[in-house]
This record gives sequence, C-alpha cells and structure tokens, in this order.
Amino acid sequence: MRAEAYQPQPNKTMMIPKSNGKMRKLSFPNGKDKLVQEAIRIILECIYEPTFSGLSHGFRPKRSTQSAIAEVETWNGTIWFLEGDITACFDEIDHRILESNDFLIGLIAPKAYAVNLKQ
Repeated sequence: MRAEAYQPQPNKTMMIPKSNGKMRKLSFPNGKDKLVQEAIRIILECIYEPTFSGLSHGFRPKRSTQSAIAEVETWNGTIWFLEGDITACFDEIDHRILESNDFLIGLIAPKAYAVNLKQ
C-alpha cells in the first residue's frame, strides 16, 4: 500500500433474480481485498466521522434504522417522508473516477492532515 503497488483482484460476480423478474449482479471481493477495504474503511471513518451530521444514521458506527426512528420520533410538525431504493446505483457509478488516485487524494488529503490517526 505504501509503495502504491497494490492491485485488487477482479471481483467474482453472480447474477440473482430480483422480485420484479429482472436480474441483479452481486460482486464478491477476495479475502485480501476485503482486508484492504476494511483498513481503508477504518482510516476514512477516523477522518470523516467527526464531520458528519448528527442527523445522519445510515452506515455509521453505533447508528441504525432504530436510531433514525428514535430521532424522527422527537420531531414535531413533520408531514412528508420520501422513500427510495438506491442499491442498484453503485453498479452505475463510473468506478474509474473512484479508483483514480487523484480523486482519492483530493478527497482524503485535506482531512488526513487535520486528523491524528495515531490516537
């Protein structure tokens, strides 16, 4: 990783049927890639978690659907809620942009210098 030479392996893929009759592609990384992804998740969480809104509950440590519901129950005057399913959008994102070192460095570097990851 430090030598910037790590190359993830292609994910194994499988197609499964959806309830509407269409097919959904599932992708599975190998064990080494999962380990690298988890290490990056830990680092990014240290950098960005302190900057997230307290009203954000999705995919955050110690937060869940239940914590979001508890938050909503404290609101007064709420009339509308929108529901949506964005699970399929990940496969449509241009991953070349996400995989670009320039993109990641631009996203992470400003915060990385402000956070002491050794804590």
